[in-house]
Amino acid sequence: MKDAAIRQAVTMAAEGLPVFLTSVGADGTPHLTTVGAVRQLNRDHLRLTEWFCPQTLENTRENHRVSLTIWDPAHNTGWQFTGEVEHIEPAAVMDGYDPRAPVATMPQTLSMLDLRIEQAMRFHHGPHTDQKE
Repeated sequence: MKDAAIRQAVTMAAEGLPVFLTSVGADGTPHLTTVGAVRQLNRDHLRLTEWFCPQTLENTRENHRVSLTIWDPAHNTGWQFTGEVEHIEPAAVMDGYDPRAPVATMPQTLSMLDLRIEQAMRFHHGPHTDQKE
């Protein structure tokens, strides 16, 4: 069932539905960001591509455990996945990239995060059980 959930989530993301990635820093502070592109690499791996903010990249380098949520608010349906970021790779760099620029500037590198999915749970607003698929 996890494979079917992953395929459905990738389709939902391709349709432009919101995708959220939650990471946690070494100090335990959670951080939420959006994801632009989601692609299935194999049965239990997704590639997430985005101009991730520095906090997301720092968190996923320190603590590989994340949660990915894809939600269709109009139909109140979606998926939440938990897993580990196994690989981070730069995909593109903005013109004028300056490695000496302070971290507080806008993200300058398009990054790909490869995520190994461990668990899939249905996601919707309202009471639910968090039953794993």
